[in-house]
Amino acid sequence: MKFLLLFLVPSLCFAQREDYLSIQAPIVNVRAQPSLTGAILKKAKRLEVFILMSRDKQETIDGVTDYWYKVKTETTPGYVFGHLTSLKQQGRISETLTFEGCDMGDYPHISMGQHDFGLGENHLGKLDLCAVDNNGESIYKGNQFRVVSNQVLTHTYCGGGSMDLCDVIMDSIIEIELMK
Repeated sequence: MKFLLLFLVPSLCFAQREDYLSIQAPIVNVRAQPSLTGAILKKAKRLEVFILMSRDKQETIDGVTDYWYKVKTETTPGYVFGHLTSLKQQGRISETLTFEGCDMGDYPHISMGQHDFGLGENHLGKLDLCAVDNNGESIYKGNQFRVVSNQVLTHTYCGGGSMDLCDVIMDSIIEIELMK
């Protein structure tokens, strides 16, 4: 059984959730409508994760422009203001980066240019960056991607052999597209 787990762990570590967002502020109101006047369905806590249903209207609140996102809650769909989530618009960087590979070291690494997106809240869609060919070589290594990234709060191991979790801000892929 240990032999099997050694091969499963790296692929599980590189698996990226698709169509989700995480709460970045201490407490965020999940509302019935995409508006500050919408009824509050629940109060979400920092790093709580929701399945993303759709992006809704754009609005400026307290001088910050972002989108409202429709999310699944336990009972009914609700809306959260994007600036308070991992999909926030403010701080996004769009750049063309060369994919250098995936590596399982002290944690999974996804290397592109000067970035290591390994522990980020990465939104890769259906793209499997760590896919390999029959020879075990990365099928994307050396390819260029248009990457939109941002710094996002996430949970990770504190290090030093500790299994405790710490909150850290990491570079995270928000959008990615293979350049032709």
